[in-house]
Formats: sequence, C-alpha cells, structure tokens
Amino acid sequence: MKNKTKNLFHLSWFQSLIFIIAFISSLTSSPLVLQARSSVNNTARLSDQFSKASFPLLGQDLLRQSDDKNAAVYDNDDDDFKNLPNDNPPEPTNPSYREYQLPTLSTKDLVVHLVPGKSLTGSNINLPNLTASDLSTLTKSNINIDSSSKLQGTDLAQLDYNSATQDLNISLTDTALMKTNGAGTQLVLNIQSPDSLRKDQVVIGIWRNYIMHPYGEIDLGNKLHLQYMLNNDSSTTDTATDTIPTRFVPNFRIRDESQSKIIDTMYYGNNITSNGSHHFYVGTGKDISDSYSRSLVNPANHCYVIKDPQDPNTILFQFDSAPTIKYQTWRLRVLSKSEKSSTGQYVVLKQKFINYTVNSNNKPVNLPPVWFYRKYDTMLNGHDHVPIYYRELNADGIPRGLYFKNTGEAYRLDFLFDIPGGPDGWQADYFNRDIDDFIGQRKEGHKPDETALTGVDSGIQMTWSQNKIGALAFGQSSPTIGFDTSSSAALAPTIRTKEGPLTYCHDTDKGEDMPPVKLSGTVNSTNKQVNYVNLYYLIDDPTIPSSNTQRKPLGQVQINEHELTSWAKFDNLQITDEDDLKTLNSPNSQGHSIYIYGIDDQGYQSNIVEIKVLPNVKVPINYICGTQNIKDPNYFLKSKGETYDLNNTDYAPTKILFKGTYYKLSPNQTDLSGAVTTDLQEINIKYEKAGSIAITQVPKLDFGKIMLLPKPTYYNIVTQTGDLQITNDTIDPPFWKLRMSADPFYRVTEDNQLDKNDSLEGLLYYRKPSKDSVLPNNPVPINTIPKEVSSYADLAASASETQGNTTTTSFQKVWWDSSKAPTKQVSGPLLLPPSSLKHPQATYRSTVTWSLVNAY
Repeated sequence: MKNKTKNLFHLSWFQSLIFIIAFISSLTSSPLVLQARSSVNNTARLSDQFSKASFPLLGQDLLRQSDDKNAAVYDNDDDDFKNLPNDNPPEPTNPSYREYQLPTLSTKDLVVHLVPGKSLTGSNINLPNLTASDLSTLTKSNINIDSSSKLQGTDLAQLDYNSATQDLNISLTDTALMKTNGAGTQLVLNIQSPDSLRKDQVVIGIWRNYIMHPYGEIDLGNKLHLQYMLNNDSSTTDTATDTIPTRFVPNFRIRDESQSKIIDTMYYGNNITSNGSHHFYVGTGKDISDSYSRSLVNPANHCYVIKDPQDPNTILFQFDSAPTIKYQTWRLRVLSKSEKSSTGQYVVLKQKFINYTVNSNNKPVNLPPVWFYRKYDTMLNGHDHVPIYYRELNADGIPRGLYFKNTGEAYRLDFLFDIPGGPDGWQADYFNRDIDDFIGQRKEGHKPDETALTGVDSGIQMTWSQNKIGALAFGQSSPTIGFDTSSSAALAPTIRTKEGPLTYCHDTDKGEDMPPVKLSGTVNSTNKQVNYVNLYYLIDDPTIPSSNTQRKPLGQVQINEHELTSWAKFDNLQITDEDDLKTLNSPNSQGHSIYIYGIDDQGYQSNIVEIKVLPNVKVPINYICGTQNIKDPNYFLKSKGETYDLNNTDYAPTKILFKGTYYKLSPNQTDLSGAVTTDLQEINIKYEKAGSIAITQVPKLDFGKIMLLPKPTYYNIVTQTGDLQITNDTIDPPFWKLRMSADPFYRVTEDNQLDKNDSLEGLLYYRKPSKDSVLPNNPVPINTIPKEVSSYADLAASASETQGNTTTTSFQKVWWDSSKAPTKQVSGPLLLPPSSLKHPQATYRSTVTWSLVNAY
C-alpha cells in the first residue's frame, strides 16, 4: 500500500484492507497519513425504532371514585386481620383436642386430665390409642412437644406428668401468657406408651379474655377531632381486664378543641352498651324482624381488644359470639378492626366472621345463607331528633350514604356505604323500627343533600343480605364487611367530584409530552359569611400543610348561594407542575392519588377528596426463537385496564433479520392482545427460522490525494469499482437496510499499534440521495453508532438486480449523476479532514463497519 502515490485512500466495504489518506498540510510538506480498515458486520442487531401504535382506552365508568383508598378496597382474606392471630382453631372431630380458659389475667398454671377413649365431649382429653395401663405408667420422658406446636419448650416454665392422677401439669412463662389472648394458642404434645408400641397426639387449646379500652383519633381540621372506640368509651388504661363487655359497639365521638368539649354522636353516652337500640344481628330467612330467625351478635368469650402493635391508629378487637337461631346455638368468631383511612379523614370499620358451630355431639355444623343487620340510634350534641340527609350520588344514581347534623350547629357525622364490603341495604328511619327489607332506601330517585329523615327520634340501619354473605361451612370465613365514618364542621365547605379513576400515561422516553391534568367538581358552603373557597391539591400524600406557602393551588371558587343544595361548579382546573406530572406518570403497581381540599375565606378547611390515578405498567417485549433472543427488547407503557393489540403493528414485525438469519413471526402466539394488569410482567413474541442473508461483496472506493485547506472541505470519492452483493436464501424478497459506523482515526505507532490517546474523530460522512440538492448539503456524520445509509427499497428499482439468491446493487447508479458532464457524486461517503495540522505528522487508522438490519 505504501507504494501507491495516487490512490492514497482506498475504501472497501467487504475486504479487510488498509486504506491510506495523505493530507498535505498548507503549513508543511510532510504528509499526515490516515488509514481506514473496512469490515462487514453480518451479525448486527436489529433496529429498535418503531412507530408509535395507538390503543383504545377502556371506558372510564368501569370503575368508580372513592373518597379514600381504604374505602375503595377491602381484602376478603386474612391479611386485613393478620395481627388478630387465629392460632387456636377448634378441632371438634379430634377426641384429643380440648380448649381451656385461663380464668384470670395472672393465671399461668393449667391441669389437663388424660383419659383413654374417643369421646368428643367433656373436659378431659381422650387418647384413642393409649390404654388406661399406659396412662398409669407414663413418665415425662414419654412426652415431647411436636414441632408444629405454637408453644415450644421456651414458652413453658413447667411441663410435668402425674401418673397417679393421670394429669398434665403445665405452667406458662410471662411471654407465653400473652400468646393466650383472645382466640388463644395451642400446645401440641406427642405421647408414646412406655413400651413404645402405641402413641397419640394431644392438642391443648389455651386462651383467656384480654380487654383494654383503646381509642383512636383523627384530626379533621377546624379544631375538630373524630374519636373512634368501642362502646363510646374513650378512656385509656395500661391495665387490661378479663371482664367481657355486654356489647361490642363500634362508636364515634367528636372532640371540639375550641370548646374543650366531647360531642356524642350515638345515644346515649357511656350507657350505649345497655341501650336496646344499638344492635348487631345475624339471621336467616327473609324477615329481619322475625325474632325466631335472628339473634344478637354479642361477645361471649375469646374477647380481645387492643391497639394494633404495628399501627397505633388501628384498634383490633375479636370475640366469639353464641347467637341462638331457631333454637340452635351457633358459634361465630368475629374478627374486627377500626383504622384510620389513608386520607386521615375517615374511620374504616372492617369485620369478618368464621363459623365454628358444632352440634350437641360436638360435630361440625354448616350454616345456611346468613345476613347481618346493624343499627345505630343517632344523637348529636345532646339532641336526639337529628335530621338525616343523603350523600352524593354514585355512578348508578344512588346515594353513597347518609350524614346527619342539626340546623345551626357546628357538627355533622357522615356514613359512607358505597364501598366494596359495604351494606347492600341501608336507610334512615325511626330509631326503634327495623328496616323494612334488605334493600331499604338504596334505590334511585333521591337527590344529594335531600332530607332522608327529619322530625323524629332518628336512627341509621344497614343490612348485608344473604346474597352478600352466603352460606358458611364449618371453618369458613365470610366476606369482609364494613362501612366508613367521617365528621366535619357543619359550616366548613364541602368538595365533591365526579372524576372516576384517571388515566395519565405518557411515554416521555418516546417523545410524548405530559399535558396538564384537568379537574372538575363542585363546592358547597352553608356559611353565609363565605364568599369564596380556595382549592388546593396534594399528590399521593394527603397530609395538609399548615403553611400557605407550602400549599399547591388549583384555583378559586366563588360562593354566591349558601343553601344546603347549592353547589358552585369548578371546571378545567389544572395541575401543571412538571415534577407532579412526572410523579403521576411514573409506573407504580398501586397507582397514584390526587387529593383536593379547600379553605374558605373564613379559614374553614374542607373535606379531602381523593381521585385515583390508575397504575401505569411498563411491559417489556421480548423477541424469541426457542430460547434465543433475536432482537433488542422493546416495551409499551399503558395504564392498568387498557387494552393492547400488537398484531399488525411495528411492535410485532413479521420478519426479523438477526446474525444473518431471517426469522418469521410464529403463528402460535398467546399474548399479542389483551388487557394490561399490574401482573403483566412481559410479553414474549415467538418467531421461527425463515432463512439467512449476508453481504458477500462490497464496492471499493478511492478518495485519491487530499490537500489540507484553511477552511474545512468535504472530499468526494475519486473512483468506485465493484458492486454490493447480498446473498439471500429465503423465499421472500431481500428487504434490508444498510448501516455504516466508523471508529475514530487513531495514530499508528512505529510498531504498528494504535495510540488511543491520539485520535481524529468525525472525519467520515454520508450523503443520502436527494433529487434537488447538491453535495455537500448537510451530510450525516458517521461515528461509532451505526446509522442507516441506504435500503433495498431505495435501490431495488433503479440500481439492483436479483439472480437466484444473490442481489447485486450498483452504487455507480446511486451515488453518481451521469447526466452531468463530468459525472458528479451526488450521494454516498465523504471525507471532512481537519482544517489545520493539530496532530503529529503520522499515519492514522480507523475501522469502518457495514451491516445489514431488518427492513420490516
């Protein structure tokens, strides 16, 4: 090569040749020599550039807005009650199971008498396999604790056996004593006969009643606090008791900080447990008032009331109830919790029931379909005749619940029933009258803030019908039921929105913008002194800042009318903060929440309304043939519930070229369309081999001798010989794209090594064909990242011929305009040398790589 004087730069697309460019500096006659090595890459990976596909959205009315996260979702499994352990489930068919109550909180000792036999009743534990002789000769060495036992050796201060009396003597440690609270715990013992021929397993259930008097409190703003507790008793004590209350009534009181006053909301005060109007019933049949088919659900034993050790805002309580229905005594284990909602403005009551009913022979009993009925005798600030009103309507045009307040007073109490797990029937009625049917007034035709009941001693009733609860087999738990309760200042503004869960999903990585979020709704204020309400928003965290400078404003709503039924609209209020929009747009398995609240010009703070933003899911797309990935992964970003269809889109190309092999889309696809869920981890698109394609020849280029000029100048090809040849053994036309990349020019040392510390970058360019332009009209720089320079579609008509499985493309017909004299280069490779000599006089070398990629 160094003997060449004319063709100092020679570029080949196929052969691994060394090409030299000589630059003659305008300042010196010594040459600066550049060498370019050319290579062919038939293994280049495919392009991951796809056109944006459009997808239809699911109807927004499939989901309904809730005031609160916890109001929107109830778990019907044990996760909601995980801190109420049920470690002592009855085993009625096991003769070697018995349950023993510790009579006081300080009792640690227990004596269990063993007898041979199979009886399911009585207080003694029966051992079917051991004889009376075995029991009279047993020693402690014949007894060990089973690995499944809830109580282990460290929980026992003593475990002895008296063969004379056939008694197990058990003494618990202080730590183990706490495990016996409520439903209790179990000690499982393996007992073997002295001759080792017979064995039995003993299950000993141990429990005690453990009741404290916790209460929770939520700050409602406006110096009001909603207290929640059992039995309207907000006293606190560190000393537990084993005394069972006559009733467990989830109850609520308002604490007015400005008046240093407690306002009862249920009749009447601390006597609620003895008042006949606060009842919770279970029953069967179709008539709630039929006393033969219903019974009160009152605590009988296994009582447990504490604050959740994991959450001080949550009250946990459970008990076993023994209602009598049609002369049969049932046993229901009631698991309950009252917790603060995520917005901090609601108390969420959740309850579930487990059927542990047995007959007189201790055999399990399956219960028929049952219903539950709860009623409250309302009272507010000492007034027993409280008017009750309907709340806002849901998507079906049915009120979402009730609220009550006295005219001219500062307090109100809200019930939200339109929630999963909420009652399917409810109404306001005279306090001592049962609900007429299971539907009550949960029907269309009522208006928001319309009077539901006035002028009488009022009450609120709720039903969960047999269709809601169903039959309960022995050991089966019911669905979780409950309702939400809140309070506010009667003069405070109220905000309502009809926004369903919003979709906010924009793929910014693919160039999509994030538009503002637009919100609408209504505001009401009955305070005649109020002229306007300023609205603010929060993202994900519902904590209202105390400082005005920390609030995020939405807009101002004018209040011109002050009637209960007068609502001022707000529309097109926008969230534009870029950081907040990024948060709402970020993928999250739980989605996001927008909270709206208001403060009027008198300083009253409104309720908080939550608007859910559906989770965004980024779904990876893999292209596979067998276990091999044949294309760079792709993805799409969509909201939960949206549909996707990858068929006939760039997301699922019909052909893929990878490492010189064509792959076609397999007909055996399972998940190219469907609905997006948060569990959709990835989509694998399957392909089959369809043939191969490769570059077998490239043209040779010569840029001649180049002189450096003071101003940078593009240099054209001097001569071109040979054609591009591509071999294709598929049955389809050879659709392909041609890409080009180039390393920097590195200085070549005396021992023929590359000095990476001395390089020239950005010398090689490519000009694509254009009908109305002349070189050098903005050529494309060729760097280390491959860039498309041509395709079969560009060249096939005018410059390519196919014979057999070989396509020959003449770039002489593409890069050159033969209509001009002399012939001029109008496209193709160019060189742009530096304008002056800023590097040592030496030889520089670069590698230029050409590759094929898929054109489908």
